[in-house]
Amino acid sequence: MTTELIEITTASLPATSRMPRILTIAGSDSSGGAGIEADLKTFSAHGCYGLTCMSVLTAQNTEGVYDVHSVPEEFIAQALDANLDDIDIDVIKTGVLTVPAVYALKQALVKHNFRPKPLIIDPVMVSTSGYALSESECLKVCIDELFPLATIVTPNIEEAYKILTAFGEEPSEKTLTSFEELKAMALRIHQLTKCAVVLLKGGHSPWAHQQGSGSRYITDVLYESTTNQFTVYKSDYIETTNLHGTGCTLSSAISSQLAHGVETKEAIAAAIKYVHNAVLTADLTIGGGNGPLNHLFNVSTAGMAATAATLDTEAFTEGTVLSSLLTHPKVSLVWKEYINHDFVRQVASRTLPEASFVYFLRQDYVYLISYAQVHALAASLAPTMEIMLNETRTITNISVEMDRHTAKLTARGITDYKDIRAGPACTNYLNYFRNIARDGEWADIHLALAPCLFGYGYAGKWGMKLNKATDEADEYYQWLQDYVSPWFMEACAKGQQTIEECFARASPETIERYVGIFADVCQLEVDFWSEALAAATVQHDAE
Repeated sequence: MTTELIEITTASLPATSRMPRILTIAGSDSSGGAGIEADLKTFSAHGCYGLTCMSVLTAQNTEGVYDVHSVPEEFIAQALDANLDDIDIDVIKTGVLTVPAVYALKQALVKHNFRPKPLIIDPVMVSTSGYALSESECLKVCIDELFPLATIVTPNIEEAYKILTAFGEEPSEKTLTSFEELKAMALRIHQLTKCAVVLLKGGHSPWAHQQGSGSRYITDVLYESTTNQFTVYKSDYIETTNLHGTGCTLSSAISSQLAHGVETKEAIAAAIKYVHNAVLTADLTIGGGNGPLNHLFNVSTAGMAATAATLDTEAFTEGTVLSSLLTHPKVSLVWKEYINHDFVRQVASRTLPEASFVYFLRQDYVYLISYAQVHALAASLAPTMEIMLNETRTITNISVEMDRHTAKLTARGITDYKDIRAGPACTNYLNYFRNIARDGEWADIHLALAPCLFGYGYAGKWGMKLNKATDEADEYYQWLQDYVSPWFMEACAKGQQTIEECFARASPETIERYVGIFADVCQLEVDFWSEALAAATVQHDAE
């Protein structure tokens, strides 16, 4: 018999600063995708501490809700008092409520002098699968008791109709034709309920893009009574069945942002972006119905080794440098946004507008010229002959990529390559390159070049998984195929070797700088693709 000793060592970390605290009073979802379970995951993903008070228990899964059990008012009141007596709570948000829960919460808000702290009311009434979770009587009580106290109410379209109906203003026609109607509904809800801020969620009513692109988009409308101002948030609609808990998740993400002190408009924008990424990265194999989101898309087992608060340089050991870099807390979120970008999704689904693809090809042509020049500079500064040769091979590969771009442009009658001007995103990217090339060392330069190489490789693999076409003559298929081809995978392998060399003898301070450079450039890549997506809309508006 033998005994093995495993010593557990951890990095020395500073004491955690005060975490924002959020209390959710909502229903429990036994399948984990919505309700309190979704709230807690979202709070954790945003670095917040979550507290709970259950209003109802449900027996449900991705295919439907089978039963609902209401929690007695006395128990709800005890749970609220226990939390509010002991812990300084920054934000309260609600989900599914019952009449007893409304009265218990109203009493607790007054008893504990919670105002003017944020109260977010998400008037959940029906599950994604269509099950009625709350009665109309409860909505009326909630409107009377809680809406006037709320910082924000966040109804979706169906919930908005029910609110208007509660005041005898049920619309005769429930088919929306413009977001001006959404604005009118948001304003009317404010006028009727006296809630100061209304966010009307448009996810249930996506709009079709013009010019027959096939893709759709969403508009969420914010009305703020203090300024009498509307803000419209426009985002791409994701064609998926993994939408279970999107409403709960959005209101929880908004609550988290507010708990961190973010202003309302910016908090909502960040929350929408978070939900979008959680949908994009969802595990499509969970359940047979409306599947859940990936609330922790920015967290992974490997990433946790690097810690969420500081840099653990021990994670950057030989052979693990790239994985440690990609899962580092400063990188992981923007990296996921980059490699799972909607530009790639639309290429894979053949819904990317032609104008966006052409804009990308033109801008990428300009970019690749500077990209090759910076690689040439990196070659001249390379510490070894092997790395120098790798850089020269990369320049050759860039030339091949540029030839493919020009072939696609020429086929469209575009031959004015020398006259192409860099757009804002490309300009920012090239300026960053120039600053790194002027002030940085060889390794800094290589870290600035690396996200383009690795990101396109990862994005290409993701796009090919989504891809349904097999026609090798299809341009979008060819574009994805380029970035999973043997020559590109070989380039990625060589690039990984060079990344290992960069980190081999770097100090903790230097590693922290490298991580910052890599994260910065990932964001520049996100902006590059986002600008290409927006190009189609801009062109249409100009016409």
